[in-house]
Amino acid sequence: MARIPWQTITTKKIAVHKTVFFGISLICGFVVLATFGVSMATGVVGIMAANDYWTCSETAETANSLDPNAVVNPASFKTYNGDISKTKYFDVYTKSTAQCVKGTGKVAIADKCMKDVCTGGSCQPTAVSSCTAQDTNCRLQESFILDSANFSSSFTKYWMPTGATAKKMINSWKYNCPNGCNDGACSNSNLSNAFDETVDVYMSETPSNILALSNPYGPHQADLTLVGTSATDPSFTVTSHVSFDSAKDLQWVLGNVQCSNLPAGFICPTISKYSNAPFLSNNLYDENLGDEFVAVKSGGQEQYRMSWHITGTATPQIKPVLLSRFHIRPWIGNKTGWFLKIRNSQAYQPTADPYGDFSPLVLDKLAQLFSNMSNGQLKMSYLIKEVYYPLNSTSIESSDLQKNILQSLGADGSNYRQYFDWTIFSYYKSTLDSLSNPTIWLTGAQGVSPSPACLYCGPGATIHNLQTTTGLIMHELGHGIGLSNAYAELNAYCPDSIGSSEVKYEHIFVNCAPDILRGRFLGPFYQSMGPYLGSNWYDPLERASLGWLKSGQITMVTSSGVYDLYSDNDDFTSDINKPLILQVLVTSPNNNRWNGSNYILDFDKTFTDFVYLIAPNKKTVVEAPSWFNGGDDYIGNGIRLSAGELTGRVANQVAGEQWFYSYNNNLGSDPNNLFVSSYRHTIPVDGETHLVWPGTDIKIKLLERTGSHARVQITYQ
Repeated sequence: MARIPWQTITTKKIAVHKTVFFGISLICGFVVLATFGVSMATGVVGIMAANDYWTCSETAETANSLDPNAVVNPASFKTYNGDISKTKYFDVYTKSTAQCVKGTGKVAIADKCMKDVCTGGSCQPTAVSSCTAQDTNCRLQESFILDSANFSSSFTKYWMPTGATAKKMINSWKYNCPNGCNDGACSNSNLSNAFDETVDVYMSETPSNILALSNPYGPHQADLTLVGTSATDPSFTVTSHVSFDSAKDLQWVLGNVQCSNLPAGFICPTISKYSNAPFLSNNLYDENLGDEFVAVKSGGQEQYRMSWHITGTATPQIKPVLLSRFHIRPWIGNKTGWFLKIRNSQAYQPTADPYGDFSPLVLDKLAQLFSNMSNGQLKMSYLIKEVYYPLNSTSIESSDLQKNILQSLGADGSNYRQYFDWTIFSYYKSTLDSLSNPTIWLTGAQGVSPSPACLYCGPGATIHNLQTTTGLIMHELGHGIGLSNAYAELNAYCPDSIGSSEVKYEHIFVNCAPDILRGRFLGPFYQSMGPYLGSNWYDPLERASLGWLKSGQITMVTSSGVYDLYSDNDDFTSDINKPLILQVLVTSPNNNRWNGSNYILDFDKTFTDFVYLIAPNKKTVVEAPSWFNGGDDYIGNGIRLSAGELTGRVANQVAGEQWFYSYNNNLGSDPNNLFVSSYRHTIPVDGETHLVWPGTDIKIKLLERTGSHARVQITYQ
């Protein structure tokens, strides 16, 4: 049987023993027994105090879903586990982890795909990312929980007390997947979930994204019908079909486009696909790392609104793009992570080898925040692993560090999906000392994304400075899953705006002054992502980029009117029927260039673009308002205006990396006091912002802000 990564119980009472046996460390009598497809987590029998009781649960499954005829060795299953209908839970179509937790300790078995790998006439059961019905013995190793009334009395020594008289155990069993196995779950014959989404698009010569997926977070499948209905008079419809199957290809397959009742002078819209995968040598690119998009645009120069209704089936990681200028990277579903505590010395000596303050509560808080901000679309679980990894500064290159550590735990490019979806690398002092060679790139906390050098090293983060706080992990993991630093970049000094109510293009689409403070041409600003002004918060633009919002949370504005805008709730959740973002139509220059001191903007030809309004909630944005000397009043009583960076975007392209600047109502402030300037970046009640540049003349006025609700008047002059 193939060795799989060990799963460490982290506890203050039980010393960790590093011997590995079938997936779980031997820890004070904990072993694993494997017979007829079964692996049982075992425990110490004895009299337990109340604080020694275990709590057992599944991370994602809530009910049984299986075909009893597909269970491997059903008679043996009943002998060891009793009635299969009483397991909690045997859902072969959901990836989950069966776990028992006591204090900071945890024992867990994750669902994983298996197949037989045969060489030289012999076959070995092997954990794999996916397998098909054509593979040899493609199956699922399904984990579940049993109570004492439902497992064999021959194995009473394996129970874990969950109360004075109650006890449970975790176990796993093999199950044949008739349609193949993907990412820890059997493939359903219906491919995936029902998909029914509506996307509002402003059709023009500028492509607008409407569907997205990220290949590193697959596998993906989709079979979708697109029906667009125009807001023209008379209205016309567009119909097409798109599909995706990562088992066959890593690109969208597009069908023909058909138009009905097309008005005179209009050309049928076009539907295209493209990837932003990184380029390698010889003009080739790595499709495994590509974010794949479907985009639409008008057939000619005509401009109009169109509502696209998209229906069919798709795997959960395929999402609609609700902000059409975005490159989104959906990250939702059940995500199991590894938190690695890496040390260079075999014998742990707390005094000689400090680690820093850390509690699993940090990760519990992170998981709860992500679940709330995604409205339950993302469910994170984790395993904490003590890792002894001997190295020295001459034995490893920095680009291989994460790869080698993961391989030492048995995870590589063929099986990593069975063990984790994200990783956090943190280090004891001994490891940091061993990596002190200047040739090793080790300069502080940073995000880790999948890369050509190591597809399975991300998404995640490295925490080099031992400051394992929720905010730090959230920020660096945000980089790993695709967020840039600049979702909250705030212009802090625009000299030409002093005494003027007009906002120029360069005040929000680029930074408005030479940056003598940071040595960049973009100008002074305060930048942040995730933990913003002391909080642990992703703003609505960041949430949209991760596929966490629904269509009812975006309002497209293309004409004058009064519009409702809402903040998120105090617990970081949001109402899916209340807009978190107003997407306001503006123009951008088709040609722009940097001349060494400022931008040259050519407005001879413009293309459609947007600015974005959000209403921050000071209870989620600012955890410590006293830090900001009244700045929370600006945040809680105003709205924020942001725009995507100008660089690299022209009429025939969709925006690249999301890099946003925000308007500051104190643009003439002291450039040396960026922090004070940064939190005064909202439009206050009765405040009016006038956007004026070629092709754009719009007034934005905040009429009212009461709690989470704002009323915004937008006037196209």
